[in-house]
Amino acid sequence: MPGVLDQLTFLFQTPEPAADHAATDFLTISGARHAIHARRNWRARRYQIYVRADRSIRLTIPRRGSQREGLAFVHGKARWIEHQLRKLDAALVPPKSWGAGTEVLLRGEILPLTVTPRGDTLTVRLGAESFPARPETVNFRPLVESQLRRLANRQLPPRVGELALTMKLQPSRVTIRDQSSRWGSCSPRRAISLNWRLVQTPDFVRDYIIIHELCHLREMNHSPRFWQLVEEFCPAYRNAESWLKMRAARLGL
Repeated sequence: MPGVLDQLTFLFQTPEPAADHAATDFLTISGARHAIHARRNWRARRYQIYVRADRSIRLTIPRRGSQREGLAFVHGKARWIEHQLRKLDAALVPPKSWGAGTEVLLRGEILPLTVTPRGDTLTVRLGAESFPARPETVNFRPLVESQLRRLANRQLPPRVGELALTMKLQPSRVTIRDQSSRWGSCSPRRAISLNWRLVQTPDFVRDYIIIHELCHLREMNHSPRFWQLVEEFCPAYRNAESWLKMRAARLGL
């Protein structure tokens, strides 16, 4: 006869509001922590997992189950949950084509693209950033993203250097990449890679990701000691993670 742990129901919900009680635990996926809200349902015969619109997880514990076993099951189904999070993001992706007036994130602000004719060219502006475009351009997204990548290459490596000096750590190399599912990474060779989209986030979020990766120079894991180190240098890191969770889709992750 199968045990309670073999009787699991997976459900994917987006409209349900977040739980109003404190998180029981957290599940880390691709560097982001997702709150797990556990509740017992005496009518339930199996564990149930709901992925919410706010990217948190609701765990229903059946009458013969335990919170410990339920949390273990949630952590064991991380790949399934990650797949559901990707489905959630896919439903919220921004338009593929960016025209005049499209709202784009830059340094945490949602700004409209403005396009102004100037002689034989167009001037595209996003906040304080401006660059020329060909007059026949209809979709400005490739041009804008190319400019943001250049901005990232100018701004992110120096910021890594500043924070590394404060933390008394030294990466072997810093590279800026177009990563589709990560904000950053740290290799066993102490090389740090950062997603160029960090220039679209507020400074406190950008710094959290950099600190997160620098902490991997001491702890190449996500153990309690690692999170203690992160909190030492970035006490408000949970706020940064919440910001990222709410805006991942707009940023294309």
